[in-house]
Amino acid sequence: MEKRRMITAETIGANIRRLRLERGETQRQLAEFLDYGISTVANYESGYRLPDLLTFLMIAFHYEASLEDFIRDPESPEERVHDS
Repeated sequence: MEKRRMITAETIGANIRRLRLERGETQRQLAEFLDYGISTVANYESGYRLPDLLTFLMIAFHYEASLEDFIRDPESPEERVHDS
């Protein structure tokens, strides 16, 4: 039986932060892209708030990310596919 994974605001926020840092951006830069304040981005990253659907799609587009990029466990290594 496959184990179900809980998707939490903290997981989504941690992945927003991870994607932002991988891009080398500051919270201010992401906030400016979204036309929001820095505290809003900080609230997303901490899991205190979730972005609405339009904002979430803007973040995904900005980072060229898929849904899986936001819901995976940010602490576990990425699954890699190797050619044999």
